[in-house]
Amino acid sequence: MWRRTDRPPFAGAVATQVDIIMVGHLALPALDPSGRPATISPRLTRELIRKDLGYDGVVITDALNMGGITSWGSSRAIAVRAVQSGVDLLLMPPQPREVVRGLVSAVRDGRIAASRLDASVERVLRLKQRLGLYLPPKSLARCSG
Repeated sequence: MWRRTDRPPFAGAVATQVDIIMVGHLALPALDPSGRPATISPRLTRELIRKDLGYDGVVITDALNMGGITSWGSSRAIAVRAVQSGVDLLLMPPQPREVVRGLVSAVRDGRIAASRLDASVERVLRLKQRLGLYLPPKSLARCSG
């Protein structure tokens, strides 16, 4: 059903180089039997959107203060899981400072590679540059070596 009904708009958006794709807090058990919402589902974000559809643009969450996602853990845990799943931007986390602490901790203990965060930063900066909102320096600072 997803391939016939829901995939075509996403594939079309990717084909036209859409700037941003938002993942929502809905579960698609036929595609990810874990029942996790797309926001924290590596199968839906990393596999379907990034790999299968070939999307290398910015992926943003829906608002992280919504009940559909807050029941899945703390702000910190949800942020880490979303980034691990392939999300670049976290929209409206209820506890932003905890999110930052969680991401820093996840990088320090190896749950998230610094290069993974670099990839997100580069996607966001490329988008800003394309929109005329950012003039790049000669080289970018990197989280990793």
